[in-house]
Amino acid sequence: MLHTLSALPEMEPDCQFEIQVGVNSDWVRRNDGLESDSRTLHRILDTLKIAEADDSLLDTFHLVPWFEGSFVDKVGVEWSNEVYWGSLAVLSADGKKAAMYFDLSS
Repeated sequence: MLHTLSALPEMEPDCQFEIQVGVNSDWVRRNDGLESDSRTLHRILDTLKIAEADDSLLDTFHLVPWFEGSFVDKVGVEWSNEVYWGSLAVLSADGKKAAMYFDLSS
């Protein structure tokens, strides 16, 4: 079940990320030039837009797993994330999951 976040997690500027490279990471690097690393994850988190839990666009996504990671926000909450190529990320903390859109086009 997806939930809707009321606010995005805030991170310290030197926030450390753990990254697990996904099965499609090489393909994304070759085709889009994007690395599966903490720098890319930080860029993704900086562009997140909260998706409503019942957003119909979520049903149209063809989910291509890119990479997974985790980080701790400013207030000490540990977040895990699943990043999908094509601008969708799922963040989870405290047993709840929320979908987000991101844009790395700039």
